[in-house]
Amino acid sequence: MGRKYVGFEDLTTNMLAKLNDAWPGFNVSVDNFVSNDTDVCAFCTFTADGGLSGKGIHHFVVKDGLEISFDLFWDGGYWAKHSKNLNCLISFKYQSAPSAQPLSVRRQGFGNH
Repeated sequence: MGRKYVGFEDLTTNMLAKLNDAWPGFNVSVDNFVSNDTDVCAFCTFTADGGLSGKGIHHFVVKDGLEISFDLFWDGGYWAKHSKNLNCLISFKYQSAPSAQPLSVRRQGFGNH
């Protein structure tokens, strides 16, 4: 699943829809939002079957009403250890349309387990 995705349908069909393959029962709940003129942070709880649970932050940078970057901060080591598909979610680039600049997505871990 680590690759470049072009358009929202490509992203949802070929990456987001496969989260359950890596972590059966995967779910994201948004606990809180904070934002200013350019940054939006969504504080989340991630859960999956078997008692998997962790906290994380989705950070979006917005310019002229468009998302220009996205970072996910979570305990990547914990989730990788419990993944049913070790190739899942290593890294990817999301591009909203063929003519748009690719949106680089980075994942950075922090220890919460």
